[in-house]
Formats: sequence, structure tokens, C-alpha cells
Amino acid sequence: MKIKGAFTILIILLVKTVGYNADFEILKNFQQPVKEITLLSAVDNKPIKGVVVRGKSNPTLVGISDAQGKVNISQFEEDETLVINHLGYAVTTILIEQILSQGGTVFLEESILSLEEVVLSANKWEQEKKHIPNQITAIRAKDIAFKNPQTTADLLQQTGQVFIQKSQQGGGSPMIRGFSANSILIVIDGVRMNNAIYRSGNLQNVISLDANILGGAEVVFGPGSVMYGSDALGGVMDFHTRNPEYNNEEKLLLEGSFMGRYASANNELTGHLDLNVAGKKWALLTSFTHSDFSDLRSGANRPATYPEFGKRLTYISRIEGEDEVIENNDPNIQKFSGYSQLNLLNKLSFKANDHLAFTYSLHHSATSNVPRYDRLIERRDGNLRNAEWYYAPQSWQLHALKTDINYKTHLFDRVKNTFAFQNVQEGRNDRRFASSTLRRRIEKVNVYSWNLDAEKTFANKKFELFYGTEVVHNTVDSEANTINIDTEEIGNTSTRYPDGSSTVTSVALYSSAKYLLSEKITITSGLRYSYVSLDANFVDKSFFPFPYDEVSLTTGALNGNLGFTFRPNNKTQINFNLSNGFRAPNIDDVGKLFDSEPGNVVVPNPDLKPENSYNIEGGISRLLFSDRLKVDFTIFYSRLTDAMVRRPFLFNQQDSILYDGTLSQ
Repeated sequence: MKIKGAFTILIILLVKTVGYNADFEILKNFQQPVKEITLLSAVDNKPIKGVVVRGKSNPTLVGISDAQGKVNISQFEEDETLVINHLGYAVTTILIEQILSQGGTVFLEESILSLEEVVLSANKWEQEKKHIPNQITAIRAKDIAFKNPQTTADLLQQTGQVFIQKSQQGGGSPMIRGFSANSILIVIDGVRMNNAIYRSGNLQNVISLDANILGGAEVVFGPGSVMYGSDALGGVMDFHTRNPEYNNEEKLLLEGSFMGRYASANNELTGHLDLNVAGKKWALLTSFTHSDFSDLRSGANRPATYPEFGKRLTYISRIEGEDEVIENNDPNIQKFSGYSQLNLLNKLSFKANDHLAFTYSLHHSATSNVPRYDRLIERRDGNLRNAEWYYAPQSWQLHALKTDINYKTHLFDRVKNTFAFQNVQEGRNDRRFASSTLRRRIEKVNVYSWNLDAEKTFANKKFELFYGTEVVHNTVDSEANTINIDTEEIGNTSTRYPDGSSTVTSVALYSSAKYLLSEKITITSGLRYSYVSLDANFVDKSFFPFPYDEVSLTTGALNGNLGFTFRPNNKTQINFNLSNGFRAPNIDDVGKLFDSEPGNVVVPNPDLKPENSYNIEGGISRLLFSDRLKVDFTIFYSRLTDAMVRRPFLFNQQDSILYDGTLSQ
């Protein structure tokens, strides 16, 4: 099918102000001289932000360049050799004394293709990709700016590596290697987003993340349960928002950017503003994005065999208290598919000294009502079935306090401690054609989490250990009612999940190791044990006579991985990896009651067990034609056991029940 063209207008305004010079003469007398270097592009002499600088003899010492391309190297020894790495530039290895002898400036040569990328997602720490056996796709900040996606779901689709399913504009459910929804994990700034009501059907939660403030993202293919626990069966999508930038000078730094966008396909209007305010010890990043998406326009050119494909011929409108079927004067306009979204981000960082830093993050996302377009065009006996069907405003809020300790001890070289709290609210509203009763269901989820992640390099510099613990506690409250849209009379209806308070708690310990057998061979391994407990309470049985009052489950899983990478030369890398993952039953699996499709209803099942995946994969990466062409080839085999799937079921010895006026299996 040919798609009608659409155009996008993008306006970007960059503002940078350095001022407010303050006199700190008394403090200056006590300051020690700081060694720093400046990293510039050899092409245009502009500073490069986000460059990773490591010590060759001690790779756990890490520095990252700021917006001016400056890196504090006081932590490195005078005779250290620095390994300077940034995606898009050739890896540079150079002595500190050589840098200082040339004025403290290093010019980096561009290299579009490389095997030397640095990734965060494999072990939750900066790692060179050449040591990682997993298939990983990295998405750089400049790629995000260039591709200019409307939502984060669109960003993933533009990689060409992730399939995105959409039932409505306010949707976008990623699929990785055949796994989707609650079988793949979403992580933002080291905090897992998957909660106790992530469903097996398609999910739109990834659109809660603002693509305009991402500093990068990585997609890890295959099981990731050793590092991330439950749900990471098919892969992990690890997103990193931009960090506040400190100022290395005795001035207050103020910089920011503004973006405006219009797109004709859905008359999108988006505005984005971000500001960074910083001193030497503290930095604040604040971001605001608002998007308004009108009804989507489909392509007008259709194949002759499907002349009506995608057309919205009629729609339902409420006129003088009655539902009426209206003929659409432009069938290419998908009536009632638009929605709007607001995203806010505040990040405050404080650097107590060279070894200790704190960052507090506040993420907030909220949508308007999001029409479920596929339900609005659903027909029964040739007639439109639903007058209204929309997701209630979906809100997500994350508070996170991260402590980063970069100090060598017998137990660790560096440790990150993260406390986080998430509040999620979502709901579903629907009303049948010619009915005055609107059914409303609301779910509220609170998620409390604690992550402790550490790394330690041992004396021979060839062995690196990563270990940590994770505790996550979910509480779920489910409410429901009906309202007569004519009389505003409130009534009762069944909840989507158990109407008593429900909880899911998981506790895990993990350890992962990397061993450099030689300059060409790296071996990695990992092990994790997870314990999960679930409690769901059924209070009101007036709608369905459940044969139980409470469901309690306790499950556990032991997951591991073993892999190696082989680099016969600096242009070729060969990977091999064995891994397994698991997904524990959640409240959506155990206690949900909903119509999956007309004539079928999903009912609670208290006898579920975890599902497990086993994965074997191998791959090769090769640079060709003077590093102008990169070829990646990966082959994998995944086996899923104890899969949680929908099957015919007897409920109170009956194979069908009356649900929402329909006899359903």
C-alpha cells in the first residue's frame, strides 16, 4: 500500500549564556590546582561532550567530558596512559604527560563505524562493546536528534531492530525476538519500569518516556535476567536521560535549547524546552515537552484488491442525548484517534568531592484520554459496536535518589545506590452504542525499589567483578464504577483486578564477572537468584463467585549466563553466549478479569508458575572497506518453557459465564 507523504517542520534554537561571575577569592586560596584536559573534534575544533576517559592500567577510573569538552584527570597517576572513547570517533590511546606537553588538548578523529563502542546496559557499568557477548544496539543522542521521533516508541521502530505494534496513536508496544509486553523489560536511568500489572497483551507504557531529553538508549537482545531479574525474557530496553552538566569555571553556567515541531500526518504540534544551570559543585537540568496529536490521516492510495483498507467511513457522535452514526466526510481521517501528552523532568546533581556525588531525579508524564482506535472501529453484525472506548489519562511519576561512590576499597572500586518510587495510574472507559452507561475502571500502582550495584577490579587488571542486590515492592489498587452520562447516577461494576489490595515483592542477589584471558579473548559469566512473593485479595464476590478469597504465590528462579568474545584483529569480533531468563506471574496474570475479545473472557488462575526462556546465540562483526562498511551477523535459538498462555478453562465447573451481557467462554 502506498502511504500519502507527510512533512515535518523542525525549529531548533540553542541558547548558551555564561555569566554571573562571582568573587570567591577566599575559597580560591584553599583550592588545589585541578588537572584537566580538553577534547575537541579534529573536523571543526568544537568540544565533544560525553567522551569516556579511562585509565589503561586501571580501567575502573573513569572521567566523562562536559559540555565544554573538559575532563578532570586529577584521579589518574602522572604516568598513566588514557584510553579516550566516544561513539563516532576513533579510540585514542595517549600518555597524560604527552597531552599536557601539547597544551592539554586532544583532537579526536571521526570514525563512523567502530567495534569500540561503550555500553552501559550489559553490566550496568560502562563497558567496551568488544568485551560483551550479547547482541546490543546502541542509540546515540545525535541519532535521536537527527531522526526526530514523535514518541519513544517511534524511536525504537526507527532503529530497524525493534518491531512496534500500535492499536492507537497513543500506543507503541515493542517486540524483540518474538517476545513482547511483559516479556521484555523497560529500564530508565537504572530503574525498572515494569510493574505488577504489565500485561501479556500490547503495552503503551514506553511512550511515557520523553525522547527529546534522552542522552542515549540501548537494546539488549536475548534474556537479561541475570542483571535485571523478572520479565527480561526477550530483551532489555535501557534508556538514559541526559545528566546535568557541571561547570568547571568559577561562574554560573546557564545553557539550554528549544525545539518546535509540526507534522502534517496528524497535525502534530510539539514544543520542547530544556535548561541546564550549574556551578562547580551542583547542576540542575530541567526539561518540558508538550505534544498535541490530532486525528491521524491515512494514505489515500490503496491497492485495488483492498479499496476500503484503512478508511473510516462512519463514526458515532452523541447528538441531543442520542448516539447517531455519522458519515465521515473525509474517510482518510481516522476520527477520534488524537491525544495529547505532557512530559517533565528535573535532575539535580551535587558533587560533594571527587569520590562522592548525589543525583535526585523527578520524571513526570501524563496523557489526555487516549482513544483505543481498534475498538472504535470494531463491528458486530455490520454495525459499530462501541460509542466510546478510551484509556483514561495515563500518568507516571518517578522519584529517584542515586548515590555514586567512586572510591577504592577492598570490597569495591565504585558503587551506586538507588532508592526509587514510582506512581502509576491508568484506566479504561467504554460505552456501547445506544447505551447511556459509561463503564470506568482505574488502576493505581505504587512501586518502591532499592538497587545496590558495585564493581571491583582485581590486582592483575584482567578480572572485573560486578555484583549487587535489588528489592522491589508493588502495591496495586483496582477500582471500578459506572456512570449514567444522562443522569450522572453512579453504579457498581466489576474491577479489572482483585478489588482488595494486592502486592508483589521481589528480592534478588546477582554477580557477574569479566575475565580478559588475553588481549583477544574475553570470558563473561553471571549468576542471579530471585525470590518473588504475590498476594491478591478478592473482597467483592457479587459479580463473580470466586471459589477463593485470596491468592498467594511464592516463586524463585536461578538464572545464569556464560559467554566469550574473540577478536582476531581490530576489525573483527566473534561472539558466543548462553543465557536463560524468567518471568514470575504478576497480578495481571493471576487475578485479571477482562474480555480479550467478544465471546471470550480471561478469568483469574491461582495455579500459575514462572515461565523460563533458554537462549544460545553466536555472531560476528566485521569492518570492511577501510572501516566504511560494518557487517553484523547473529544467529540465535530461544526455547520458552512453562509459558503462560490463554487456554479453555473451567470456572466453578462451567466453561462459559455471562460477562458484560455476553455469554463468553
